[in-house]
Amino acid sequence: SSNDSLGSSTTSSHLSTPALNQMPSLKICFLVEPSPFTYVSGYANRYQETLKFLKQADDKIQVVTTDANTHHTSLPKHFLGYPIQYTLGVPLPMYKHVTLSLDFQLNGLKVIRKMKPDVIHVSTPGFMVFPAIVYSRLFRIPLVM
Repeated sequence: SSNDSLGSSTTSSHLSTPALNQMPSLKICFLVEPSPFTYVSGYANRYQETLKFLKQADDKIQVVTTDANTHHTSLPKHFLGYPIQYTLGVPLPMYKHVTLSLDFQLNGLKVIRKMKPDVIHVSTPGFMVFPAIVYSRLFRIPLVM
């Protein structure tokens, strides 16, 4: 049996992977730090792969992230057609290439208010989780961490 499709297994060759777009599309707001678009790591690769699958599922995505190390004119504005918004952040003292944020500019709030997402997804080793919790409770939107 072929192992080319997602979810296929050598032990369960009778299972097939459902089409990613068989369910209605979701609107998802991603709050993520550090930026997976300017920071190279396994985390960034995993995040970008997640967005590729969500694109195949025809989900509507908006990303809010932070990057204090890249000049604002060099920051990517889109990934796979998904818009990217940036909020101010602070580089970690010991890892200056990693920027963390509490979304003091309230860009996440603005995106959520306009987008009205079905789900908020936060991915962070730092502080972005706190505004994500506030936004989730304020707008009564499920939060995935």
